[in-house]
Formats: sequence, structure tokens, C-alpha cells
Amino acid sequence: MSKTALLVGMTCSFPLVLVITVLVLRSDLVRPAPAAGPRASSQTVEDRPRRRPPPVRRPLRAVPEGLEERQASPALVVPQPGKNTTPVTPDPAVIRDLAALRQDLTQQRAGLARDRDALLTALSQALAGMPAASAARELGALDDDSVVQTLRPLAPGLRRQILDQLPAERAQRLQRLLPSEPPG
Repeated sequence: MSKTALLVGMTCSFPLVLVITVLVLRSDLVRPAPAAGPRASSQTVEDRPRRRPPPVRRPLRAVPEGLEERQASPALVVPQPGKNTTPVTPDPAVIRDLAALRQDLTQQRAGLARDRDALLTALSQALAGMPAASAARELGALDDDSVVQTLRPLAPGLRRQILDQLPAERAQRLQRLLPSEPPG
């Protein structure tokens, strides 16, 4: 047997095994299309393939599951005109959950800000070795705050060369945001 025939056989065998596996595991893919209109069938109810029930659509819940049990009183009372309302009595468990969520989000935001600062510092170092036109093209996709943070550590001469390559209106706006001398 030649190497070519062996290679062709191995190449064709994988898709064939894959198709057979899918057909065996997912027999619902092989169902015939329904006929147009009613038709008599010789199959009994027991002989017909069973269909999965359609997924149950549950309405979106405004309150997470399990929270109702923890609430002894409503967390918020919406005042209605002309009716006496009871004062708002927040649930301590809900307040703890919200405080924990706020703390988690604050930590994630701080981590993302550190990562962004590190990326912009690396970009600034890379721009220092590029021609001004290339550096301006790279900065064109960034927002003004990111451009300012990227250009701030560069030497004033290089910064001016890069700003000269940007559109005049944006260059003026960025120049106003940048300090006259780099820090350090």
C-alpha cells in the first residue's frame, strides 16, 4: 500500500467517524421533515420517537432566588399617592450583600486600572523607539486620556514630533492636557 493511499484513508476516516458519532448521539438530527398537512401514520404512539419537551421559559426575576426567605419586611416601599406608606426598612442581609458586591467591584476596577496603566507604560516605551508618524498612527485609536498618559513620560521633543503628526485640533487638545515637562 502506498503512502498516498494511507494518507488519504487516514484523512477521510476522521470526518467519517465524527459524522457517525454525531448521528448516533444526536438521533434527533436525522428526523425527516414534517409533511405539508395531516397524514395517516401506521406507527402507533409507542413506535413514534419521543420528542423532548420544549424548554420552559421562566420570567426574569427581579429578586434573586432565596432572597425572599431572608426578607422579613420589604427592602423598599414605593409610595403611592393618597395612601399612607410605611417607612423603608432595609434588610441587613441585603445591605451586607450589596456591600460585598461593591467591595468586589472596587477591587476589580483597581486591578483593571493597574493593568491599563502597565499597558500604557509599555506602549510609551515602545513609542519612544518608533518614528513619529508610526507612533501617531498607534495613538490614533486611543482616547485622549490614554494618549496623555502614554505621552507624559516621553521627552518634550519626541512628544512634540508625535503631536505634529496628529490632526491639528486633537493635537491642540492633547497639548493643553499634557504638562510642559515630563515627570522625573
